[in-house]
Parts: sequence; C-alpha cells; structure tokens
Amino acid sequence: KFGEAAVKIASTAELFYKVPKTEFKAALYAAFPDLPQNDTFTMTFYVSVTNGSDMYQSDPVTIDIYAYGDAVSAELTPLVESIVLDVTDPTGVLDLLTWGPARLGYNEPITYDVLMKYGEGEYVSLAAGLTERQFSITVDELNEAAVGAGAPEAQEANLDFTVKAFSESFQTGVISNTATIAVTTYIATYPEFIYVPGGYQGWDPATAPRIKQSTVKKGYYEGMVDLTVEGGGDVGFKFSPNPAWEGDFAIDNIEVTTFGDGYTALTGSGTTGGDITVPSGMYNIILNKKLNTLYMIQVETLSLIGAAPVASNGWANDVDMVYDPETNTFQATTEMQEGEFKIRVNHDWTHSAGGESISNVSFGTGTNLVFDKTAGEYKVVLNVGVNPYTITYIN
Repeated sequence: KFGEAAVKIASTAELFYKVPKTEFKAALYAAFPDLPQNDTFTMTFYVSVTNGSDMYQSDPVTIDIYAYGDAVSAELTPLVESIVLDVTDPTGVLDLLTWGPARLGYNEPITYDVLMKYGEGEYVSLAAGLTERQFSITVDELNEAAVGAGAPEAQEANLDFTVKAFSESFQTGVISNTATIAVTTYIATYPEFIYVPGGYQGWDPATAPRIKQSTVKKGYYEGMVDLTVEGGGDVGFKFSPNPAWEGDFAIDNIEVTTFGDGYTALTGSGTTGGDITVPSGMYNIILNKKLNTLYMIQVETLSLIGAAPVASNGWANDVDMVYDPETNTFQATTEMQEGEFKIRVNHDWTHSAGGESISNVSFGTGTNLVFDKTAGEYKVVLNVGVNPYTITYIN
C-alpha cells in the first residue's frame, strides 16, 4: 500500500516472501508508477488470506524504502563568492566548496574529483578520489592552478568549479552543477634569471652576473655574486629581469647588520626604483621575487662543521672550504664519517646553509645536512652555480 492505494504485488503458498531487489523494484513500480526515484518513501505491507468467501488480513508492516533511479549528481555549493589570494600567505588554507551526496549505483562507494576551468578553457583537476564532500586548497596551489588554466596574473577572474562523482557502475563519472568564484591571483611566472648590474661592473645589465631561479621553488633566486670594488668602500647595485635597462628594480626597506668580525648581512622587502648599497665584497644573494624580499650575506669564508667532518670534532671546529671561481664551487678535502653537518658562514653561527638533501641546499634553509656514505677521505664540493645549490662527495 502506498498512500491510499493498495495493490497485490505477489502470491505465494509459503510463509515468507523472498525476491531479488531488481524484481522487487520492478514489481513496485509496475504497481505504483508514481513512486519517487532516488529518494526515500514509506510503504505498508500486509498479507491477505482467502478461504472461500472469507478474507483475513494480517497486521500491517511499515518499511522505509530508498529506490535508486537514474544517477543523481552532487549539488555543489561555493563557500565564498570571491577571494583575493594573499602572496604573503602561500600556505594558508582556503575552504572553497562543499556538496551534497551523489546517488549512483546501489550501495556502491562513491569518490569525487574536483575540477576547475577558466573561460572556455579545459577543466583541470584540483583533487581526485575524495571521499569527504568538501574541498580545501592552499593559496599558492590555487594561484598556480588558476594561472595554469589561463586566468590572468594579478587580476580578478571568474573560475568555474565542478565535482565529478564516481562509483563502480559510473566509472566515467557524473558531473555536478557549476559553482563560480571570483579569484584575484598574483604573479606566478618569473624569468629564468635575474641580472645584478652595479657599480662594481660598470652598471651594464648586458654583462652583469645573473642569479638563477630555483628549479623547485618558483620565484626564488639564489646565487653568489662578487660585488667587490677596487679599494673597498661601498658599492651600489640593483636587479633586472632582462640583460638591459628594462623592468629594473631594487628591494626597499633595507636593513644592514654587521656580525662577527665585521661582515655584513642585509634584509629588505618591497620594491623601489632606487639602488641598494652594501660594503664591497662577495655576497650570497637570496631574492624571493614572489614575496619581493631580499636576504644577503657577505661571504668571506665557508666551512664544514658538524659530526660528519672528523676534523670538526663534533661541531667544535671549522673545516674551511676553498672557492674555485672557474667552477663556481667551494671545496674541502677532509675525512668524513656518518652524521650531520652544516656549511657555516664566516665561522659564525648566525648564518649557515642546510637543506632537505644534498641536491637541495640553500642559505635560507636551517635543516642539517646528512653524510651517509662509507667513512673515508672525500672532497666535499658545494656547487653555487646552480639553484638549488648541490653538494657532491668525491672519494
């Protein structure tokens, strides 16, 4: 019985009624064509027995039934209408989307993919195989995805998001409605090199040394540049994305600090059209163009220190490295054993180089390096001509 209508759906001489789900569904919809699909409804069942002219009816049993019809897609809802991506908070988490459950094959697990596109472009995948019905992404991940999908840099753009639901019966996926969010991006593409023209080389961008963008960190430039001028004193310089006076800039809010035996370190943020002035000397330069920040260290000596260099005597003594301008490397030949170490600047713990591995070394990283080879004498070579810097052990 559904509503006020009652229809016989089966006859049996047994004291039970057992039927496959598909046949049961077919019998119900044949008897009640207006039953809802992809929804829950309530039906009443009872047994009617006849004996001649007499009819006997059992007590009713009420059952809630969910009947699957055609697949029903997820209903997608944006959690924000617009957002301005903050370049100073690249790891910040953005809660963007939530959606209702899709209705696919009966009792089949469902996973969801999140897709995004800009304008008439192709959809790009932001996430796959999700089981929860919500989606978050970091600021930098969304910026990279948006620009990669064709959205303009440092401008507002309408991005279209959709969710695709998958199950065993729907392996090609069932797509949801579209949710549009206005997203203001930031600059995401940078030149391969930044040139460093200055008074030490005649202010000529075409012949100026250049520092290379990291292959693992976009907009992050690091390199050693010799800003030495004859007779010492101060030297001015600036940056240019081209080997010409085109788009040149300097970093603003410069703070110069003197450490140890008189070497200089410098930090700054923001951009300006002026010059930067530092004492004459060799510098390790870290320019983060994404954040427009600068970190420079005047390098007089680099040394190995730690548990791995035997002569360091457990982080007590420096093992000095020698600079080779022909190969743009610093080298030290010494006995090495298993253990951690770092590369220290000017025999001072204020500044040092570390890294997640010997193929990803930086003076902006504090993590200890690890020597895990067979103990023995090695030439330890720090290559500052690549970015990230690398370390090679030559037995």
